Amino acid sequence: MTTTPDNGTRPLNANQRAELAALLGDVEPVPDSLVMTLGALIRDRRENDHPQWEDLSRHNLAGYMGDRMAPVLRRLLDREAENERLRANKPAAEDATGDLTPLTVHWDRLVTHPSGEDTDTIVCCLTDTGQPVALFLDDEHREALGLLLVEPDPDNEQPATFFQRDRVYTNGTGFTAPEVTTYFRVEHVTRHPDRGHLRAIGWARTGEPGAGWHGDFRDEDEFTDWTDVTDAFLAAEAQRDRTATEPGREDS
Repeated sequence: MTTTPDNGTRPLNANQRAELAALLGDVEPVPDSLVMTLGALIRDRRENDHPQWEDLSRHNLAGYMGDRMAPVLRRLLDREAENERLRANKPAAEDATGDLTPLTVHWDRLVTHPSGEDTDTIVCCLTDTGQPVALFLDDEHREALGLLLVEPDPDNEQPATFFQRDRVYTNGTGFTAPEVTTYFRVEHVTRHPDRGHLRAIGWARTGEPGAGWHGDFRDEDEFTDWTDVTDAFLAAEAQRDRTATEPGREDS
């Protein structure tokens, strides 16, 4: 168990937090931009040449920062309260049972946005018992999740950078010889249970007339130079079927 050293920086207790909140009033927490500005002012004040006479520049900087301490304290107070909530609901590690049943969580209507480069977006959630859960999203995952939430498509659960189920692809360019052109019809997309990469499973055949289908699969690193031709392919297949069933028509 990790303990906090008694060096005067232990978390505020409930009475201290309530007293500080009353002192601050209804002031709003400081935004990220002002936090960075105050940090730069502290550096400027530290590195400023200190004359023997009255240092008006340093006094001005100190006054500017002092006037903005209330929003800074409000931000720290809010963080103390959130940390206390997390500590109160944190389950003991020894209570883990290895149960693989998915944990049901609900969005807590709180999102912590990135404070700089290489930082994640944190989506705050709660379990049915009130246990806090944090979902960390980097830039790529945040954008992908946002697009799915805004424009949900149950038939398109795989990322757009990979094969989609119930679609037909070709690696031909229109100038490629039929015998070396491949059509890949995707039936299912799954993940490798050990390696974790995506795998598309389906049927493939060449572009030669009368070519037969055979089972095939493609992994995530093979999704290059493929074009989705589903609509055109299905239309051509339907036309071929109609032609084959028309009375009085025989293949030459």
